[in-house]
Amino acid sequence: MAEEEKDKLKEHTELMSIALESVKTEDKARELIQGKFQDAYILKLRVDIENRSGAMVAIISKFTSDILVMYSIFGNSPNLRKIRTFEDYSQFSHDLVSVMKSGGVDQGLSENVGRAVYQKLTKATIAGLFSIWEKKDVASTVAMLEPAITSYIRAKRTKVQADVEPISSVKFRYKNVMNGIVNPIARPIYDDPAEKESETESQSVKLESSPVEKEIEELEKGFGRVVICKTVLSPVAGIDFDALQNGQKLLFILPFQTEEEKALAASMGAVGKDGINRPITGTFVKILGGAKNEYHIFAKGPNEVLLRAFEERPVRLAVPKEKGATSQKENQNSSTKSQGSNFPLIVVAGVVVAIAIIIALVI
Repeated sequence: MAEEEKDKLKEHTELMSIALESVKTEDKARELIQGKFQDAYILKLRVDIENRSGAMVAIISKFTSDILVMYSIFGNSPNLRKIRTFEDYSQFSHDLVSVMKSGGVDQGLSENVGRAVYQKLTKATIAGLFSIWEKKDVASTVAMLEPAITSYIRAKRTKVQADVEPISSVKFRYKNVMNGIVNPIARPIYDDPAEKESETESQSVKLESSPVEKEIEELEKGFGRVVICKTVLSPVAGIDFDALQNGQKLLFILPFQTEEEKALAASMGAVGKDGINRPITGTFVKILGGAKNEYHIFAKGPNEVLLRAFEERPVRLAVPKEKGATSQKENQNSSTKSQGSNFPLIVVAGVVVAIAIIIALVI
């Protein structure tokens, strides 16, 4: 048998093996490999647990109502904060690989959050979510997972962002860039059904906070809500980190992807009549430098909300324009324009006077 034929046979065998984990017959498996239908959903999660961030992806079969494979990465890597659930699955996978290679991954926390999601998303639960996922509605999924993760690892606060879309499990799993780099989360095995119920009580992950994280926790206690947002940069007219003072006004961009985020932005006055999310003004409170390339900027926003932004290096932050200065500048421009528009009349008048004088002298 030629080498090329051996490779094709090996590829076909691997594809069939992956497909049969989701569909029930070889005929369906062949159709799936041929791309005739999509057999699964991809659930992408961005999770913030206290001062740790993480990203997860799960491939869930429509045929078995079960999780086929799950990846979970948590830690303090700055790259984790950049991952967004609306990315396509290929970019999402590459981002997880990048985080894994850059370090700062808490393997214990990664596995335990994965186990929490496995425990919550049972076959019965998943089957009930399909009709909702068809509409790309993840609100109930988020509402379900946040308390489940919080309870499982005994955290104080968990925030989940999610996105779901149909996908071919074969297309995702075969030769995925994560293979061999990011290990999938092993499915929990319970010998005794009662063990599953009691595991939540016995399982605990201790999150040891750094001095900076402890200071952040103390700062956040004084506010009813904390919103992770982005700063607005102004390389020319902005203000340097070293020049920031309490009470300094800064500009921030609120998150505006999910329905919840859009509602929050509207309640804080960031959304105009045209529906566009515009920068809001926050009053600077504090800036904290953590590990290398880690700066946390805090400001008091509308409705007693604490705005929290993150930068990897010192930058110049944009400040709102002062209305008085703007009006003065407009008046100066108006005056300049007025003087400019009168100049031709002055020249003409001067010429007329000069001609009159010359005529008088000649006569």
